[in-house]
Parts: sequence; structure tokens; C-alpha cells
Amino acid sequence: ATDGYWIRELLRGAQPIDDLHAAYFVLASQYAFEDEDFPAMQAAAEAGLALYPENSSLKNNLAASYLAQDRYVEGLALFEQFLADETVQGPFATRAFYLCNRAFALFSLALEADGISEEQMAVAHASAAAAFSLLPWIDEVELVRAISVYFQGRYEIAVEYLDLALHPKQKASLRASGLAFMALAQYRLRQTDAARASLAEAWQVYPKGDRALVRISEIVGEGGGVSFAGRSSRAG
Repeated sequence: ATDGYWIRELLRGAQPIDDLHAAYFVLASQYAFEDEDFPAMQAAAEAGLALYPENSSLKNNLAASYLAQDRYVEGLALFEQFLADETVQGPFATRAFYLCNRAFALFSLALEADGISEEQMAVAHASAAAAFSLLPWIDEVELVRAISVYFQGRYEIAVEYLDLALHPKQKASLRASGLAFMALAQYRLRQTDAARASLAEAWQVYPKGDRALVRISEIVGEGGGVSFAGRSSRAG
């Protein structure tokens, strides 16, 4: 819903005032996300949750703000908590975002030197598939599905899915993530020039970068590796 929608609902008296007030914080955090001002996104979500602690959209936006600031462990802990509490699942769309973001957090941690366990990787794949079954048209969900395919070792299909998921109107950070994983898949296929070009475009699109982009640059640049099972490995 847009801010115009909520103003109309307020004038009609069709929504309780508390719901409309909570929606203000949801929209504030969402606008900050679209502007890629992730500290502001976190602040808006925290302010809203102080008043409406059970609001599922605010919970998602707070935890997502952690992921956007490379705080993967903290974000993952929140998404695990939300998904475990069946009494506050909220709409199916919110659950889809919880699943998508849990998968993204796990895949991001899989890039780190310590990697993740096979059990965690299985959870990541299942979460990505479930999110895609619920909201297949959402950019972030499409991206996470493609990343899941990459970590399954299906690199050619990952390139195909990433190409479908990417488009010029995406937020810079999201497009850069897709290009970075495109580079990683191309690197696995020994398409070195293409991998370097994709990585260069990712940095051009999102110059300030993030932890995943830095880590993928290290892997592609140094000839290191992350196994598709999720455990860290190094290629000589």
C-alpha cells in the first residue's frame, strides 16, 4: 500500500488509527530502504517497534536493515526467531520476506572463511524455494533463488537465472549483489573475462560496496573458493 492509500483510509475511517500510525513507520523504513539509507531504515523500524512490537512488517524491515549493513548474524537471528514463532506469522507475503531474508543471510555467511554447515545450507535452499513459491515476481526473491542455484553447483543455470533477475531499474545494492554472484558463477565456469566484467560493473553500480561484494572480489581475484555445500574451501 502507498502513503496515499493510507491517507484515504484514514479519511474514510476504514482503518484503526493505531494501524495507520504503524503504517507510517513501515513506510518510513521502506522509503529509507529504497533510498539505500540503511541506518535510517533501522531507526524507523526501531521507532515503530517501540510502539507496535508485534508488527510483522516492522520486524522484517528491522532485520533486513541489519542484513543491508552486513550484520548477517544479527539479522539471521531475528529471522529465525520470527519464523519459529507461529503465533505472529502475519500475512503470507511477510512470511515470504522472512524466508527470503533468512536464505540471503545464510548465503552471505557461506561466503565467509568459516562458511556454514551443511544443515544450514539445506535450510537456506529450502527457504529460498519456499519464498519463490510465494512471491516469485519480487526482485529480491528472484535473486535469492538464483543464489541458491549457484550454491547447488549449477553454475550455468545460476547465470541464466541471474540474468533474468537483473534489470537496470533495481536499487544499486541489489543489482550489484546480482552482478557479483554472476561474476562468481562465471568464474566457476572458467569465464574469467566475463567474471571480471561483471564484477567491475557491480562496483561501478554500487561504489561503496558491501561485505558480500568485497568477499566475492577476493574469491574471484585471488583464485580462492567457497564450496557449493557451504563449507569454506581454498583452491590453489
